[in-house]
Amino acid sequence: MAMGGAVLSYGGWRLARNSDWLEGIGPGGHGHLKKVSRSCRALGTDVHLTVFHEDARTAEKALSAAFTEIDRVEDLMSLYRADSQLSRLNRNGSLTAPDPDLVRILQTASRLSARTGGAFDVTVQPLWRLYARRDKAGALPDGEDLSRTRAKVDWRKLEVRPENIRLHGEGMAVTLNGMAQGFATDAARRILRCHGIRSALIDAGEVGAVGKPLHKANWTVGIQHPRQQGELLGISNLEGRCLATSGDYETRFSDDYRFHHLFDPQTGRSP
Repeated sequence: MAMGGAVLSYGGWRLARNSDWLEGIGPGGHGHLKKVSRSCRALGTDVHLTVFHEDARTAEKALSAAFTEIDRVEDLMSLYRADSQLSRLNRNGSLTAPDPDLVRILQTASRLSARTGGAFDVTVQPLWRLYARRDKAGALPDGEDLSRTRAKVDWRKLEVRPENIRLHGEGMAVTLNGMAQGFATDAARRILRCHGIRSALIDAGEVGAVGKPLHKANWTVGIQHPRQQGELLGISNLEGRCLATSGDYETRFSDDYRFHHLFDPQTGRSP
């Protein structure tokens, strides 16, 4: 079964900032602690950071540093920036002197591919392109389309070395949309901690927590029901932890959910 990380993963949880799905954050501050929030657009999603600190200027400085780090991750791993290292790799088939973080995440992807027998495969980007192109025409890929495109998908043809990354196949391309958001979330958590933030919540398409909310035992995050809009499938407590999900309802190519953004690399179809 294909892993959701293989293609666009917008997440199946919902951090409902304007409802009771997320507990522990109220308007303004709590006591002597100040609540500071900021948002931006990055990695194909809306990014929201909320921190608590005694000093508002310290909180603002921490947020600025965290967003600078997220921007750096996007420069490396985003498909939405034509000049990112990942986009250059896909365009040219190779990348010289890649950033060590890009090397590490692709090495991790290769290990996951090996452990899952290829069910997780970051080289499925040609499949995404095919489905997106056919969807614009109001159709689904046929068997010939899928056969031709599947020949471009094979994690074993992705060579990752500290000095160079190569795609050993014509028309191959990599997507990190199932990993980059989580990587950015982890990076932002580290930056916030380095700036003395002990309580924060990060929503970068995948949610990560620092510490716990004020006057609460845990951050409480609702997981969206995949078929009932506005309803929750469950609740997760995230004291110092992260959560990522992916659902067929986020990006689908047929109304019956049979074709969506999660692909089985062996068949080119959705599991």
